[in-house]
Amino acid sequence: MKETFFLEDDADGFGLLQGIPFIEKLEGRYFRQIVKISRRRDYGVGEVIIEEGECDSFLYILLAGEVKIVKQESVLARLNQIGDIFGEMGVIELLPRSATVLAVSPEVSCLVIDTSLLEIMEPAARAAVYKMLAETVSERLRAATEELIALKQLVMGQSPL
Repeated sequence: MKETFFLEDDADGFGLLQGIPFIEKLEGRYFRQIVKISRRRDYGVGEVIIEEGECDSFLYILLAGEVKIVKQESVLARLNQIGDIFGEMGVIELLPRSATVLAVSPEVSCLVIDTSLLEIMEPAARAAVYKMLAETVSERLRAATEELIALKQLVMGQSPL
């Protein structure tokens, strides 16, 4: 893993952040505040990004590549869209990580936000981060609900809607 911090004059680093829906919605000063508490991490194939059971305060936004989320040797999800977010459950609950996240592609790059530093940000910038977390959890809950309904229908012999 290679880690770098974003610098005020880092045009290449900021260019990586373009096209991320969450980042694009932010006002300039809030963007700068989030960048101050963030870093970029790059991973190679098979590298562990998050280890199940560990505790930390990092939230990850995928900048490039593909990752898989694994629990008890089962792949729960694969993320490969710029702006995909992971690590949100550990940040919200302040509990040990519930799954392992591994780099799948040769070059995985993530924006890593240290949420333990959110308190130094303006309230509106902090609220933007929490809103992003709430939207992510809501989207995933909706998807899990749809999967659960489909599985229930399958088990009960009903055809899915």
